[in-house]
Amino acid sequence: MICSKCNTPNDSKNKFCKNCGTLLIPEQRIKSPIKQMKILGIDNRLVAVAFGILLLATIILGVISFNTNNQLTTAKNKLFTTQNQLVTVQNQLATTQNQLTSTQNQLATTQNQLTSTQSQLSSAQSLR
Repeated sequence: MICSKCNTPNDSKNKFCKNCGTLLIPEQRIKSPIKQMKILGIDNRLVAVAFGILLLATIILGVISFNTNNQLTTAKNKLFTTQNQLVTVQNQLATTQNQLTSTQNQLATTQNQLTSTQSQLSSAQSLR
């Protein structure tokens, strides 16, 4: 029996390696996955095909996920741009409203001045 840790040959009756003291496991218990599949009656080609299908499915799902993430990022960027444009329009509207209020105030002032001037003119005409 050969030690799995240090590769030292040991007597088949030994439970521990004479070189490093590692627990020795009988070879019939240690089987490679390929040997285990052969014991189960599974053909290696069938396993390879199944593995290939799983790998292909994983790749396809990865590509779909990547594409979906890119589309989501693009949509988020468009939404952010649209929100910025909306804020800009709202600011322009507020500025326009302020200008309108200022113009209305100027108009009211001008109307008051006109009324005052008309009163003064009426007073001056009545004095003649």
